[in-house]
Amino acid sequence: MATSSDRVYRQIHERILSGEYAVGARLREGELATQFGVSRTPVRIALQRLVNDRLIDFTAHAGAIVRGYADAEMVEILEIRALLEPQGARLAALNRKQEHLDELFDLCARMEKLGDRNDLDFSKIAPLNNRFHQVLLDASGQRQLLVVTTSLIELNNVVQSYRKFARADVDRSFAEHRQLAKAVERGQSDLADAIMLAHVHAALANFKMRIGAP
Repeated sequence: MATSSDRVYRQIHERILSGEYAVGARLREGELATQFGVSRTPVRIALQRLVNDRLIDFTAHAGAIVRGYADAEMVEILEIRALLEPQGARLAALNRKQEHLDELFDLCARMEKLGDRNDLDFSKIAPLNNRFHQVLLDASGQRQLLVVTTSLIELNNVVQSYRKFARADVDRSFAEHRQLAKAVERGQSDLADAIMLAHVHAALANFKMRIGAP
């Protein structure tokens, strides 16, 4: 059964990833306790968990602040994802269950539907994108790979790098998602590995181009 600190943690976590609590925002214990209808203790516990997730920092004078990431850190995060996620996709093709496939194709359809609109709503697309990657990792059967890599994926939301994607980048990303789902469905582990490697490297190249990195 979820505790009050679990509930507060989940709500703050979601608001950070959605951008409602932006980078640099102060998270005051008293205000959060009033907002969520709890005492300060579950808020304090939730904030410590978010520190462990590297989503917030504690400073001597300001208290809890939503953490920002330098461009070089984001490049490093994407480079690490390029090492880990292809292995996750490879194992997913070997170990996936029907429930994973059903959700992967459902997520593809939902993202593609949002992509058909003239005005892309990244606040709705990003959680679906995250979930797609998480389902693939869950399908791998490797718990630690899921835990470690999911935290890296979520950091892209914190800096909202996806909001800088052009329409062509979004269309390419959605196409790669569907290709990945099909490769996993067919048990094509080498192909799933290769598509995921290209998928993450495309995101890395896009980010480097935006910040003017070589």
